[in-house]
Amino acid sequence: MSFNRLPGEDVFLPDTDSWTVKENFELDANQNVTSTESSVTPFQVVYYVVDISLAILAIVGNLFLIIAYFTNKRLRIISHYHLISLAISDLLMGAVTIPIWLAAAFKGLPHDCYWCLMSLSTVLFVDLASVYSLLAMTIDRYLFIAKPMFYNSNVTSKRTIWWIISLWVAAGIFVIVPMPLGWKWSESQYDCNFLAVVDTQYLLFIFISSIVVPIIGMGTMYTHIFFIIRQKVRLLFMQCIITTPSMKTLLGQFFRARFDVGL
Repeated sequence: MSFNRLPGEDVFLPDTDSWTVKENFELDANQNVTSTESSVTPFQVVYYVVDISLAILAIVGNLFLIIAYFTNKRLRIISHYHLISLAISDLLMGAVTIPIWLAAAFKGLPHDCYWCLMSLSTVLFVDLASVYSLLAMTIDRYLFIAKPMFYNSNVTSKRTIWWIISLWVAAGIFVIVPMPLGWKWSESQYDCNFLAVVDTQYLLFIFISSIVVPIIGMGTMYTHIFFIIRQKVRLLFMQCIITTPSMKTLLGQFFRARFDVGL
């Protein structure tokens, strides 16, 4: 801070202009500190904690499931192949996808064109692989319950493995092949997120073809499975009435048959 001397007197007064500049500088600094401290809201804290918890549960739970499958020979049946495929995709979801989402929330994704596209492509690939694995498992259960003769004669171990591989390849094709048409990037691009990098029409196409359609298909198949199981339970109950004279034995067989058919 400087001082101004009054003419004819040995009195010095502070320079008001420099004092004002200093006050404004300190005020701006305090405002910046306050805005930085309040940049993280309680909702964001809860969001981050929930995402991290889900990532840990996904990694630990699916890792134990995969280890149990490969260490126990009785679990290595055809119907569990799709379950392992889903477990692998969910494991990648917790180990790769959620950390990338958290990095995007913290603005920590790379702003280089190729690295940004690679990060978002990885997220999309894992998401699609998880949805396709769930759809394949639903189709497998539907054929097993609705068409048991067809399932036993056509569904083999080798065909199931190739079917799972084709689903993962399809997820990669949806991400890699349309990339020149569906991904956009400019030199002045700063934010690395789906809305800024992915073309809106391509994102809508992916959402409808890979999310909405599989969900509708799975809902339809599970609804049909429900009615098939209910019909089988009624038939089993009628058979128990005809062949079992004791009511206690009848109820036991009924609930045991209902539990077995439900599984």
